[in-house]
Amino acid sequence: MIVGIGCDIVQIDRFKERQNQWKERILTQREQVLYSSFQQSRQRTFLAGRFAAKEALIKALDIPVSMKSLEILPDSKGKPAIHIGGYEIHLSISHEKEYAIGYALVEREYE
Repeated sequence: MIVGIGCDIVQIDRFKERQNQWKERILTQREQVLYSSFQQSRQRTFLAGRFAAKEALIKALDIPVSMKSLEILPDSKGKPAIHIGGYEIHLSISHEKEYAIGYALVEREYE
């Protein structure tokens, strides 16, 4: 059963100033390791994409969560993936020039 859908779009340059503060506010420790492996321009794009995806997830979920409690890591095929018990989550992150967008569809797992 679909619980909700969420979508969020952000300007990538929004994360140019205070990028380190955004990183600490948005990313988990394992996401920060991935973030640190990129060059600075790609770091900003990564950060914007994760922000948009987490905002989309917060909109789609039927439980209260904080952005920092959500961890999005690539799966074996490189797709963004997140695991929250009791839910199946479909997630997409895209970037185009000045913008990053996140889209989430959340389903409740049947027991």
